[in-house]
Amino acid sequence: MQISGPVALASAPKISPESVAGQVFDAVEAGQVEVLADERSQDVKAKLSRDHELIYLPIQEFWDAAVSGTG
Repeated sequence: MQISGPVALASAPKISPESVAGQVFDAVEAGQVEVLADERSQDVKAKLSRDHELIYLPIQEFWDAAVSGTG
């Protein structure tokens, strides 16, 4: 598989799309709300405090309002 676009310019190690897809399916089956597919994502997540509370609640509220037609 040839990587193109902005991703091709990044010098960081890349994981395969198949790996990401597999992790996403595993997360969905396990009822997880996020997938940290690579080491950098995991590292950034570990350095954030309360991000789950601060990020996902407003997104969920926005989604709920959009779906119900009140947003």
